[in-house]
Amino acid sequence: MEIKKHYCEVMDIVDKLFVTMFDSLNASCKKELEAIGRQYPFEPLKYLRKTLWLTFKKMFKCSRADFVGCFDIRENGGSRGFV
Repeated sequence: MEIKKHYCEVMDIVDKLFVTMFDSLNASCKKELEAIGRQYPFEPLKYLRKTLWLTFKKMFKCSRADFVGCFDIRENGGSRGFV
């Protein structure tokens, strides 16, 4: 695969891949999922049809507002890191 303009092309393909894969599993493997669920109870998989995309800047603002101290951009020579 070639990225022609932006890495969001890859994100879009991976997004569609997983939604299609999960839809297909739920539709074509109902009996198998029910059998597994009887032996190992689990909740059905929940996922968004349209994946939420956040830019680094938006994600960083959210993380600083909600989880002050979780990220230290000074660590690892200025790259993202967990404290």
